[in-house]
Amino acid sequence: MTNLQKLTALIVEAVPSIMELKFGCVIEVDGIAQDNPGWEKDIVIDDRIEDGIVRTGYYGRVHIDNLTILGRDINLEDVMIAWSEKTKFSAKLYSISNNGGYYENGKLLWKWELGNPLSSQSEETINKLLMLLQ
Repeated sequence: MTNLQKLTALIVEAVPSIMELKFGCVIEVDGIAQDNPGWEKDIVIDDRIEDGIVRTGYYGRVHIDNLTILGRDINLEDVMIAWSEKTKFSAKLYSISNNGGYYENGKLLWKWELGNPLSSQSEETINKLLMLLQ
């Protein structure tokens, strides 16, 4: 398991809404990878589930029995919630600078590339966050 996978698991545990089947959730449609590798992923575009059918951006309508939930992208807010759960402090006490850096006592602890999800962060940031959340 990679550090990104470990960190993702810790954050999903603290913020289970990441895995909810609602707008923005990434899914994998069953059976597509066999015939069309690389085309199996889709994104939920509507929170409503009617008769077991969810509306998606590419395939349009997918039955919930024919999909695997991969979850939505993890963002900085999710990291801060997970951190506040771990430390039992309010996330409101944390301060991120306008360059995405988190500093303690004037020292840069980690830096988030603002506007990008966890999966796009640097290996250094992922490793530092993993150490903080374990």
